[in-house]
Amino acid sequence: MKSEVSAAEPIQTAGPPSFGELSPRAEPCLAADDGESAAKYLFKLSHDVILSLDRVGNILCINQRGVQLSGYSDSELRGANVFQLLLPPEDRQVAREMLADVLEGKAREYQVCWRTKDGAIVHFDGASVPRLSDSGEFLSTLCTLRDVTERKSAEEKLRKSEEKYRDLIEISPDAIYVVDANGICVLGNRAGAELAGLPQDELVGTPVTVTYLPEERHLFQERLEKLKTERTVRFERKFVRKNGEIVPVEVSVSGIRGGYFQAILRDISERKRGEALLAGEKRILEMIATGVALKEILNALCLIIEEQRSGTLASVLLLNPDGVYLDVDVEDAAHSPSAQLNAIGYVDAAVSAGLDVDGFAPQLSFFFAAHSTLLEEVAKFRAARRVWTHIMRERYGAKSPASLALRFHTQTMGSTLTAQQPQNNIVRTAIEALAAVLGGTQSLHTNAYDEALGLPTEDSVRIALRTQQIIAEESGVAETIDPLGGAYAIEQLTSDIERRVLAEIENIDRLGGALACIEKGYQQRAIEDSAYAQQQAVERGQKIVVGVNAYRAEGEEPEMAITRVDERVVARQRERLAHLRKRRDAGRATHSREDLVVGARGSANLVPLILAAVEADVTLGEICADLRSVFGTYVPPRS
Repeated sequence: MKSEVSAAEPIQTAGPPSFGELSPRAEPCLAADDGESAAKYLFKLSHDVILSLDRVGNILCINQRGVQLSGYSDSELRGANVFQLLLPPEDRQVAREMLADVLEGKAREYQVCWRTKDGAIVHFDGASVPRLSDSGEFLSTLCTLRDVTERKSAEEKLRKSEEKYRDLIEISPDAIYVVDANGICVLGNRAGAELAGLPQDELVGTPVTVTYLPEERHLFQERLEKLKTERTVRFERKFVRKNGEIVPVEVSVSGIRGGYFQAILRDISERKRGEALLAGEKRILEMIATGVALKEILNALCLIIEEQRSGTLASVLLLNPDGVYLDVDVEDAAHSPSAQLNAIGYVDAAVSAGLDVDGFAPQLSFFFAAHSTLLEEVAKFRAARRVWTHIMRERYGAKSPASLALRFHTQTMGSTLTAQQPQNNIVRTAIEALAAVLGGTQSLHTNAYDEALGLPTEDSVRIALRTQQIIAEESGVAETIDPLGGAYAIEQLTSDIERRVLAEIENIDRLGGALACIEKGYQQRAIEDSAYAQQQAVERGQKIVVGVNAYRAEGEEPEMAITRVDERVVARQRERLAHLRKRRDAGRATHSREDLVVGARGSANLVPLILAAVEADVTLGEICADLRSVFGTYVPPRS
């Protein structure tokens, strides 16, 4: 029995009872004879149960509706205790508390059940108020009960229907979501959780728009509007999983009771892949039939392969019978995820050592390089943040927001600096620095324009510094977080890079992890292959580098001042080093170096040993030499 208490105006009654000999504290039931008040007729004719109880719950009077529903006769009910005769045991205690409140002058609203004479259960919504005499003396409790058995039965049927619906959608191979008018998921099945890449209990409360591409989110409300005139809306769309992977799906949305919408999604990746393959084959045949150049046909073939195998990069190397390389286009390699692969290795080592991930992860930071391909670089930095959050949350279970945030420093790319027309490097560095800022870097280093020739001069360093200052103080781009977010090209590039990096990380995991791949030379080969392909593209004119393979003019190279190291500086440094070795505690330095070698040969933590050597004035060269004597010099393996 459920009840609510509220203040009430007690019902005052004037004069003594009109008939019957009952307790002086109770007022008997009034007969509804002709000429009596309207209240008496209400008592007799009401479709609600009306009864009056004394202080302990004995029935003083009850109307005909109450007699009818109880199954007892009027004589059996009068004087009987309502708790013992009609109320199930589970409702009796709360009913007694209700009666006590009424005795204190409070009104009560509640839900209660009767067990009738034939054992049936009748559900009521009830209200009780006290009846007092003119002098304020308690006379009885007046109760009105409305039969809601049919409503309760309907609610129970609805509950069972919903349970059956849940069971049915749970075994469906298709993803099924129930969403409200605001697009919030209120129910989803196991297939829906797998499609979204979420635990099933996290589906509820998730906005369905997060599974849309940013540029398509407006379509959700448009489709709901169509449901006002159509029973079902069917369409195809791109579904964005939690890890950023995009899956083509076929969708059927229909309205269901309660103002909710049911969406059934079917993964059509295989179908789309087959359609794309057929279209690709047709395109290749048309290119052959129309005499398109071989290199263009091969590039088209590479694109088909990449579309069919997500995460795969395809290229073609053609040799003539003499082994000479034939000129065909080379596709640029994807951005290497080596920094985050190495970070996984570091985190694995720290976790294995017993450290809590949320205790050290906020201190991790990355060092990235910025190339001059502006949009791609911005997308790269944005994708790096997504990937790092995914790694920390899904792989290591990090909870702290600081652990999920990626902090990084950026340096403009040294390999883009050219010795030819070196002042062009000022523009290249400015573009790269702008990309880093637009991508959200926390700190920045800009290269000097003459570093392709030698150590920078004071003038070139000042220009590099002013480049940063102009971006920070004059451009305004640093005043907005993620200023290019939402742009189609940026979002598409970000998602593409994220998918390819995650695919490469999975590949590295299959190969044994970052450290194992370093030992096998996997990353080194990827870097070398990419560098070779880039250089070949420049030399064949497929990639334009201003001032190097295009836009050159005879005699336009300016005279450049190149920094030369004064030999006197070298001599002074040698003197300082000799003085250090002479004045330091030789015994302490030797002992710390021996400890470092012993530690390196075993499994000791080398950081404390290195710090002890530094405090003993052992030089960096000596420390490296000692470690080299144990570990040797790294030589990349060759396949």
